[in-house]
Amino acid sequence: INKFRGDPALLGDALSDLERRTGRPTLGVLPFAEGLTLDAEDSLALALAQGARHGTGTATSARSSDRDPLDIVVIRFPHISNFTDVDALAVEPGASVRFVDSPGSLGRPDLVVLPGTKSTAEDLAWFRSRGFEEALTDLRGDGFGGISSESPMILGICGGYQMLGELIEDPGAIESRTGVVTGLGLLDLRTVYLVDKRTRQRRGRTTWRQSSLLRPYPSAPGRVPGATGAGTSFQPDWELEGSPRQTPSVPISGYEIHHGRTHAGPSAVPWFLMGDGRGNRTEGIIDDRNGVCGSSLHGLLEGDEFRGTLLGAVAERRGKRWAPSGVSFARARQGQIDQLADLCQENLDLEALWRLVTEGGGT
Repeated sequence: INKFRGDPALLGDALSDLERRTGRPTLGVLPFAEGLTLDAEDSLALALAQGARHGTGTATSARSSDRDPLDIVVIRFPHISNFTDVDALAVEPGASVRFVDSPGSLGRPDLVVLPGTKSTAEDLAWFRSRGFEEALTDLRGDGFGGISSESPMILGICGGYQMLGELIEDPGAIESRTGVVTGLGLLDLRTVYLVDKRTRQRRGRTTWRQSSLLRPYPSAPGRVPGATGAGTSFQPDWELEGSPRQTPSVPISGYEIHHGRTHAGPSAVPWFLMGDGRGNRTEGIIDDRNGVCGSSLHGLLEGDEFRGTLLGAVAERRGKRWAPSGVSFARARQGQIDQLADLCQENLDLEALWRLVTEGGGT
């Protein structure tokens, strides 16, 4: 019985009665553990969490601090996927995360996240039909037809990254039958869907300094020397590791799982320089002036240094005081797993469980 909150003795003869009725033994009573948080497998868990909090306003909130809190909004797409990308934000002080499905719930956020989705074109149509596109334009405007330097930052991940581009093309109806869809036009990016799904681990470094507000590195106008777009090679004299020009940047890691192939346009500035055994290539796009960035990589925010640097840049753009917690997300997650393992060891017949795993249930 999972999440049992009372004294197991209150069950009385229920366990033996269950075995008598079903012929199956009870291997234990797993009690409820306050504060135990594990990665959810799919968006059903997200819907249940929202319902438990009486609406679609808030999904998770980090502990407070004496610094200015950061308000982070995640768009709750109908086909949202890999929403655990934002779980790592829970270890940061004063960073609260809200999942919203209506523009009226946006408020005045510091960071807006467009997460991954299993149906990019369909969820983009939903995004527009709900009025999010106009709402974001209003949030970012300076009142004179331009973008405010203190406007909320926008982060797109995988499908959300593709939405930020100019076009999404699906000629083979891999994900939808919409053919060509116009994106939000916030990044110089085009996406084409192919039959084969790309799944791989990636490692690299950012191309911007920690001490500046997401300024591309080097700071010369235009593109990184030799770069020809996301996913393309750059000049061999541009060293990823060990170059003095790279020392201010931050290491990143993540994974790809997508059909869409992104192609950066001529004005796009690469966000990452990848060097993971597949050649030195660029990945992601960043527009620091307008506060928009995106990447195909999931799991980026699990990197403690990168997460702290990104949120620090968000705070600086919004004129807020903020500092990273210094907590390792990997250690925090492992601590949760260890807590669950201890509960199982203390309350379950693990030897019987192992026999089921190795030998099967039998009769």
